[in-house]
Amino acid sequence: MSKGRRSQQMLWCLIALIPLPAMTGCASTGEKARQIFRAAPTTEPVWQLPESSFPSQRLYRLQYDGPEGNVGLRLTLYLAGRNHYRMDAADSLGRRVWSLSVEPGDRAVWLDHRKKLFCRVYAASEQEFVPIARLPLVSLPNLMLGRLPEIPASELLEGEGKISYRDAKGRTWNAQGNNEGELSWWSMLEGGEPVAWWRKVEEQHVFSDRRGGQQVRWTEQIREPLETPLRPLEVPGTYREGACGAQLSSSAP
Repeated sequence: MSKGRRSQQMLWCLIALIPLPAMTGCASTGEKARQIFRAAPTTEPVWQLPESSFPSQRLYRLQYDGPEGNVGLRLTLYLAGRNHYRMDAADSLGRRVWSLSVEPGDRAVWLDHRKKLFCRVYAASEQEFVPIARLPLVSLPNLMLGRLPEIPASELLEGEGKISYRDAKGRTWNAQGNNEGELSWWSMLEGGEPVAWWRKVEEQHVFSDRRGGQQVRWTEQIREPLETPLRPLEVPGTYREGACGAQLSSSAP
């Protein structure tokens, strides 16, 4: 076993086994989250994008590492509101790779610019995106901005800045935050087994999907206001319809 693989497995064990001391139940998830992270009363729950984060446009440098190989991308996120955004990915030479638009009404459009394919989604809150650990499309901005991607469907357990809950699919989420209500890491477990984790080290975000053997790293390069309304993503007439759920690296050279 390689040194890198041993290190990754050790990290998984540490994240999966981090205790949540003095855990207690909670009847009001939003109120308890504010108590846990000791943030201001107006701070949004950590599974929700803050009002201050949109409308904005952000440029990321992203590195994908998976079974298909390694690829570097420049990712632009146009964030118009909760559940309303667009992502455009380009390679290191500026050539378009893919675009994704999640629009009001729970609709989404995916464009694969290399293969000239498109697909339409009519339930973006349910459509899962590979390889992001089977998270719905509407959750991707949460992931990029360091928020929890899924909302609680159970009582919160809390203790000393940590929280734990189950989502609607029965998966367990553990997370830790600071006094400003910001997350430093989270992990997701299915059947008691760690499936995915995210952490932030200084300015770099690191996300790992253990089941798929995939890891994504990104840093935010530019953030500025979104000055004009976000328009629907248009499908070029030369594109043909294909399957949704493409890999981040599916169109990479």
